[in-house]
Amino acid sequence: MLISYEHRVGNKGFLGEYKAFCGEEIYVRSEFILHSNELQEKYPRNKKCIWKVTVPVNHQVVVRSEKFQIEYETHCRYDYVEFYDSNSTALGRFCGEELSENITSTLNTLTIKFVSDNTIQKEGFSFLLLADYDECVTKEHQCAHECINTVGSYKCACRRGYKLRRDGKSCETECGGILDALNGTIRYSSSFPREYSQNTTCIWKIVVSADNEIHLSFSHFDIKGNNNNDSISEKCENNKLEVFNEEETDTQLLGTCCGRVLPDLVASQGSTMKIILSTDNSVERIGFALNYSTVGNKCDKFGENYTTENNVDCNRGCHHEIASPSGIISSPNYPNYYPNNANCTWRFKTTPGHRIQIVFSDIQTTDCDDYVRVYDNYYQSNASILLEVCGNKTNITGLSTTNELSVNFISDSLNVYQGFNATYSSVCGGNLTASTTERYVYSHDTYGLSNYYDYTDCVWIIKANSGYYVNLSVEVLDIEFSSYCNYDFIEIQEGDISRGKFCGNEKPEEEFLSSACGTTLYTKTGTFSPPTFYKPNNSNPETCKWRILTSPDEKITLNITQLDIKKTPSCISGYVEVRDGLWEDSPLLGKFCGRGTLDPVTSTKNKMLISYVHKAGYRGFFANYEATCGGEVYVRNEFVLHSSHPQEKYPLNIKCVWKVVVPDFHQVVLSFQKFKIEHHDQCLFDYVEVDDSNGTSRGRFCGDVLPGNVTSSSNNLTIKLVSDASVQKEGFSVFILAEFDECTTMLHDCAQECINTIGKYKCACRKGYELHSDGKSCEVACGGSLTALNGVIQSPSFPNEYPSNKQCTWEIVAPVGHVVLLNFTHFDIEGDNLTRSIKNKCEKDKLDVFSESENVTKHLGTYCGSGLPDRVISESTNTKIVFFSDSTVETKGFALKYSMIRDKCDKFKGNCHHGCVNLDTGRKCLCPETYVSMDSVNCKKDCHYEIASVGGTIFSPNYPSSYYDNANCTWKFKTNPGHRIQISFLDVHTENCHDYINVYDDFSSRVPLLEKLCGTKTGYTRWSTKNELYVNFISDGSNVYKGFQAIYSSLCGGTLTAATTEKYIYSHDTYGLSNYHNNTDCVWTIRVDSGYYVNLSVEVFEIEPSVDCIYDFIEIREGHTSRGKFCGVIKPEEQLLSSSNFTVKFHTDSTVDARGFRLMYKAVRAEEVRVN
Repeated sequence: MLISYEHRVGNKGFLGEYKAFCGEEIYVRSEFILHSNELQEKYPRNKKCIWKVTVPVNHQVVVRSEKFQIEYETHCRYDYVEFYDSNSTALGRFCGEELSENITSTLNTLTIKFVSDNTIQKEGFSFLLLADYDECVTKEHQCAHECINTVGSYKCACRRGYKLRRDGKSCETECGGILDALNGTIRYSSSFPREYSQNTTCIWKIVVSADNEIHLSFSHFDIKGNNNNDSISEKCENNKLEVFNEEETDTQLLGTCCGRVLPDLVASQGSTMKIILSTDNSVERIGFALNYSTVGNKCDKFGENYTTENNVDCNRGCHHEIASPSGIISSPNYPNYYPNNANCTWRFKTTPGHRIQIVFSDIQTTDCDDYVRVYDNYYQSNASILLEVCGNKTNITGLSTTNELSVNFISDSLNVYQGFNATYSSVCGGNLTASTTERYVYSHDTYGLSNYYDYTDCVWIIKANSGYYVNLSVEVLDIEFSSYCNYDFIEIQEGDISRGKFCGNEKPEEEFLSSACGTTLYTKTGTFSPPTFYKPNNSNPETCKWRILTSPDEKITLNITQLDIKKTPSCISGYVEVRDGLWEDSPLLGKFCGRGTLDPVTSTKNKMLISYVHKAGYRGFFANYEATCGGEVYVRNEFVLHSSHPQEKYPLNIKCVWKVVVPDFHQVVLSFQKFKIEHHDQCLFDYVEVDDSNGTSRGRFCGDVLPGNVTSSSNNLTIKLVSDASVQKEGFSVFILAEFDECTTMLHDCAQECINTIGKYKCACRKGYELHSDGKSCEVACGGSLTALNGVIQSPSFPNEYPSNKQCTWEIVAPVGHVVLLNFTHFDIEGDNLTRSIKNKCEKDKLDVFSESENVTKHLGTYCGSGLPDRVISESTNTKIVFFSDSTVETKGFALKYSMIRDKCDKFKGNCHHGCVNLDTGRKCLCPETYVSMDSVNCKKDCHYEIASVGGTIFSPNYPSSYYDNANCTWKFKTNPGHRIQISFLDVHTENCHDYINVYDDFSSRVPLLEKLCGTKTGYTRWSTKNELYVNFISDGSNVYKGFQAIYSSLCGGTLTAATTEKYIYSHDTYGLSNYHNNTDCVWTIRVDSGYYVNLSVEVFEIEPSVDCIYDFIEIREGHTSRGKFCGVIKPEEQLLSSSNFTVKFHTDSTVDARGFRLMYKAVRAEEVRVN
């Protein structure tokens, strides 16, 4: 900035102030270095800097970290660097001491934001900004399949199922891999059924969920060799197919195959199978093809007389083998009394890498002669007892350490009682110990049966015994992909150092090998020593580090019971160093060498670092540690402090002191959530005492009454718990807040008004304005067009009073096939229309809701007053909401949540006969006057029925008893267009043909008559030619019989005739209510009169996507010519077909389903086509 001043005689001049702000727009033609703090050693506090980086068109911005030192916090909430792509999508937020990966934009701009708070300062960052030319976008590459841009160049990749050739550009089919679907096919050669490749080794591994078997069935087999008599032979030398059964502790060869004889069915003995194909450089053959399938649990492996009810768990009397991931168990007859001399067992097994949690919600036994015992394994032993419970208890929890657990219930021959009720579930994560055999960790307990769950956080800590490494490899990876794995991911850490974050379906190629010495310890107690303690060696010096991290409300006591390190001045030849924290710059608690036993070393907080520098010839040390209550607790924002484990009572004879510290310029706020301390009038025995930072007591508390909130006068206070040698109670839980008044200090981002709250603040706007969605800025405007699937609409200035003379219009536009659901959460508008049903009562302020479609506007309601309106569901894709206020009274207004839900009624009234109403989770058919609804779908009046359900059973009156004289009953069936109705009469028994059943192909004209049934018949079936069917039952005034029973269902496909009016085909009979069905093959043949074309257009389209549409698809054929195979969500183009008949085929496989399609067809005169 240049400031010029021209001086004139007699003028005073000026006084100016300036302040430098960080952030700017940077244009980078080639490269540029960006520093967070060029002139200072450390970045300043309370900064918010934004740089917008632009590079030339057809280039990308690449950020490479040269230096990165930002205050670390797990979620990077305090100091951080954040990157935003050209479309404002967040690419990642980073802090700490490492930014190992490059950040790359998708287009030619990138935004960098740097934020620091008012506490810790670090050295900051230096970024090298590069303008990288994107050969992939400009198509200046030679990749056969996919191009991946890299800094300064590009690399080629192949689609799934292919691998890159040696030229680095072209692709070829790959063999082998991990298969985890329940069923599938393996084919080889790579171009089966052509000849396979020479000098090849292919390995397939099939992994399904625990307690399932894998069956292989060969359909083709031709591999060089002489094994023509059996499936297991020594004659298969260099060309062969080997099949192995794999368990955690054993690998067993099931068979070796070659030749041309089709092998027999091969069955695994567990849930993992490996298949290896080996070929040499001699004659090539066609190869093989096989299908594999998953077979459910076999209960007979547990012994005779075991049965199953759910294809997962096995039972025999009161002995149970349970593999389901969750459920309920109870003692015999619960809640009634259990029998004498009961001995019941429940043995649980879940997926490896998961544990089993059992919660006893209710236990009622007679004393402890009858009891429940929980074991930490599958086979019960005294050494593995987790819990033993008896008497009268509630909410007792046990958690296994492995994927197995068992429960044993015993009753004697005397008194009996109610017994127990418990829930069990699978829990991910935990501590695992590596052994010399392979062990596995699965992402979720239903791996192989379903996808992993949303909102999951699982942590596995894998350790090896002293002297061993942990070798980790990822065998299957199929996780939601994002550019920097910001959403779903698996992260591998060694200690606190990340070894990589992974997502997508490209598994990491490298294996991970842990350090042999040192680890991070999370348990309350433990022991550790370096490998040299047991095996002294003369190897090169090395450094080992152990980090101990326990609950924030604990401190750590370390005991080095044996020390054997050469004693030298300042311990220069080797030492054990203990620090009061996790890092090398944490306060030093001690540095030791020599021989003997050391005094205990105690930390002031819940973290300790032990470093061991080893030099040749000495054993090192052996240590144990214990986490005890008390210590220094630093609270930056909020924290919950417990006196003991939530399900335990505090110990006897303790004195725990916690010093709670919050940042400068903050206060400590204590809010007790639970409080149960032994009662005494003066709190002399057990008590909690709170002292302010100056030593002043803020209160001594005991008993069961929650103390009031306590606020310190500065940034620290002390909490002390004292117990004597007698009574124990549940203790306390206290919520600790670091309270800072951002509004007073102006450290807030509110545009207009700031309201301080405990632990944070919130922004507000002055009257006549409303808060923006960013929660900080204010805006006057209201209304607008909304297209997001979900959202919130509020009156101006809500929750404050809305302004006078305001008119706001919101238009919610939903996608085709959807309607809008309005759910009011607050409502207070001037007026007295409590019922909201009389429009003229809302004469002043009001809210109107309209449904709009094709120039037709329907008024859904006018609302005012203080009564919360019912939910409103629109009748079309467009919904308009109009809010009006006059110049008189203002109130708080309204707030509503809107969401776009599928239109279950669609074009044809949801297949209902008379009308359809959308509901939150379905639809309701309207019945004509005098009819009643049977089940929200079908209607009834006496023995007249209107049926819209896709399947069911109908009967004559009183069936199987005799029908009555002079009956005249009707059933009108209707299904989705493009589907037909099948009716099968299982039993017909009427009086010859004086009483009879007529079946018509149409319930409007009742012609043609498909069938007349009377007398005695069974197993008689008829089909309608379109989506309607009419059944009429008639009896005269004489003899009566049983009548009839029939079942009906909906069928897809058939022959249709195009007309000049629009007609439709739906993918499935429950279109709009559920996704289409699996394993479906439907064929519609559409005919048209001579002189007409058929116009065909797809209005709604959502089918499982796949390359070449090999799984689910629709195919349009004109004669023998295919007009295309279609899948995915991109609608096919409109078709004009000149053939007199053509077909539409819809095929689905056994896996993924989707919404389906709605197809329109109509006849068009040939003359009109030629003119247009």
